[in-house]
Amino acid sequence: MTIKIKFIIISILLFSRLIDTSAQSKFSIGLCSSYLRNYRIITKNKSDLYKEYRNENEGSISGFDLEVNLLYNFKPKLFFETGIGYIQKGYEINEDVLIDPCFSPVTCGYNSELYRYTYDYLSVPLHFIYTTSKRLNYSFSIGTSLLIPLSSNVEWILRKEYASNTGQNIDKRNNNDPNKFNLSIDLGFGIGFRITEKMNLMILPKYNYNLFSYENTDIRENNYDISLFRNEDKSTKEHLISYGIGIKLLYDLGESSL
Repeated sequence: MTIKIKFIIISILLFSRLIDTSAQSKFSIGLCSSYLRNYRIITKNKSDLYKEYRNENEGSISGFDLEVNLLYNFKPKLFFETGIGYIQKGYEINEDVLIDPCFSPVTCGYNSELYRYTYDYLSVPLHFIYTTSKRLNYSFSIGTSLLIPLSSNVEWILRKEYASNTGQNIDKRNNNDPNKFNLSIDLGFGIGFRITEKMNLMILPKYNYNLFSYENTDIRENNYDISLFRNEDKSTKEHLISYGIGIKLLYDLGESSL
């Protein structure tokens, strides 16, 4: 059973228990699923040449997050939100045309390659939310999320055509950078429609930025060890960034709606 399926099952069981606690009138629960676009930025570097080359050859990848939320209404229209989530971040090194595809029997017949870096986290959101109470409503959220690393992988994919959507996954291995605890700064804006008095369905554009930087030595030592950078200091500081849009369903456990 994959980590994603286990997370969904445990989350549903955990928060189904919360639904039974109807006496807690100031609490609401939520389920959120989001599509994310993930990339990285270099914030500190020793070599401008190395930074420019990486920025030209690295791009964003698709990711997602799944969250189960618990909200507490501590003032009119103001909520504190926490919960548990599963989020996937990362980026990729754009396809490079192989200089000599048949130099190795592994690469023979393929014309381009792609390296994809993915980082999976268990997240704990800590957000403050302002939400209006009308049938057609909106919200604004700001806060942070605790990011606990689950896995960190790099995939090497060979493709027969440049920019092709199909290819052969040759290698997938662990990547220890940046497999560390982190915090993200989160911003969100939501537009919702109250289906019933207690149930609110929202569309949520969102943005988050990993606060702690890292140095990706796997990139430096394996992918850009070419003569162009032999005399360059390839040390960097990098941050992972995500933006996207989610769907969130909120249910009020008390007598009054959100």
